[in-house]
Amino acid sequence: HAACARREVEVCMQVLETYACDTTTESRERGALLAQTREASLAALSELMGLVKSCEESAQEAANKQRVLEASVSELENDAVGLRTTMKQMLATEAKLQSEVMAFRRH
Repeated sequence: HAACARREVEVCMQVLETYACDTTTESRERGALLAQTREASLAALSELMGLVKSCEESAQEAANKQRVLEASVSELENDAVGLRTTMKQMLATEAKLQSEVMAFRRH
């Protein structure tokens, strides 16, 4: 989008330059208008490019943070699976011990 906007401004500048270079009585006024337009266009393009670069950096930073968060979520999911397995084993051991205690008390 930035390249397209830049090209549009360049085309406008070419048209203005052609218009300003006419050798009529108003050419000085047109030249001054062209100079002002050129300054404003260059400033706008510079600002636009700065914004595009800033957006690109923000998007890259967000993508990096997303990768880190996805890795953290994956680790947490693995930890949760491990904890569930451990809890099942502990519950099975507890049930076994309780049955052994009940059997011991009966004898």
